[in-house]
Amino acid sequence: MASTPCWARRSSPTTSAVSRRIARFSLVALATLAACKAPSTFKAPIFIAGRSVATMGDSLFAVPAANAPVVLVLDRDGHVADTLGAGTLSQPVQVQALADTWFVSDGGGTTPTLFAFTADGHLLRKTSLATADPASAQFAVLPDGRVVVERAGGQLVALAGDSNTIFVPVQVGPRPSLLVGADGGVFYAAPGKSVALYNGFGHIRWRVDWPWADSAYVGGVAVDSKGRIHLISGVGNQRTFIVYTLATASGEIVRWSAADSVPTFVVDRLGALTRGDTTHWRR
Repeated sequence: MASTPCWARRSSPTTSAVSRRIARFSLVALATLAACKAPSTFKAPIFIAGRSVATMGDSLFAVPAANAPVVLVLDRDGHVADTLGAGTLSQPVQVQALADTWFVSDGGGTTPTLFAFTADGHLLRKTSLATADPASAQFAVLPDGRVVVERAGGQLVALAGDSNTIFVPVQVGPRPSLLVGADGGVFYAAPGKSVALYNGFGHIRWRVDWPWADSAYVGGVAVDSKGRIHLISGVGNQRTFIVYTLATASGEIVRWSAADSVPTFVVDRLGALTRGDTTHWRR
């Protein structure tokens, strides 16, 4: 049976006067439509002060703190709902979520380390990323729990417990690569070379040539609760930032924000990109 539209879940007016019934129904319908529409106005953070935001569902958002070696978990109002890694992390780099687990890479030691936390902040385990490029703490979490990292020399490696296997050979660019779990697979960006999406078996879905000029520095990637892939680019001599959204089906750039001097951006339900309030998302 088809569900009843939100605006139609009302009891019928009881007055017998047709004109009054129409007037009353119109007012009620307008008010109810406004209430139905309210949730769609929410704009989720994807970058806060230039740092990539991870999302758990559509209600919790995690980002490395600006002034302490912890990860802040924020609610939809921008309030700190929890803190990850106090006394454990030394230099959190990247955060991703899988089901009810937060994964945080830390680049503060001689080799990167991956920490797993429960949704309420308890440490589950930590894993050395010794097989990864020591200059990078980027990673991607696959739906089956494997963690993909980049090995120096142009290989993505999948880690599962104590074993590791070559996931796929990749092109390496002149700048640090970007890596994140996306659409059930792995998104990999090699600056100056290409951007690509692989499925969970390491098979290529698509690869496109690097679409940005050499003057643009693409420094972060984020995936929102709807699975859309966003990258943030800065132009140093202009001191401005732009966020781009890639189509998960093709890698084509389908949206971009206006240039802004503040690298905090949000996305709405329909995918529109706008500047966010850094103060709001750093309460």
